[in-house]
Amino acid sequence: MANIKKAIAALKEMGAPLIENEDGVFISAEQNYDNEIWADYYELGYPYVNEKIETALDKNGFFAEWVNPGLLMVCEA
Repeated sequence: MANIKKAIAALKEMGAPLIENEDGVFISAEQNYDNEIWADYYELGYPYVNEKIETALDKNGFFAEWVNPGLLMVCEA
């Protein structure tokens, strides 16, 4: 599970809206600020996840899965 720490650190460094709790690590799709769209289920006409998030997760063996239109869960690949 050392890679999850690296993935979380990378996401925090880029300013992604993280939620960490006993259920896991999540990324909010409801906190798109400063002209940066982190994740959006409806706005672009299709579910969108920022490429920076996908790259940081993939590099560490994880991916983002939609839980609902407002929330992504970080999952092990």
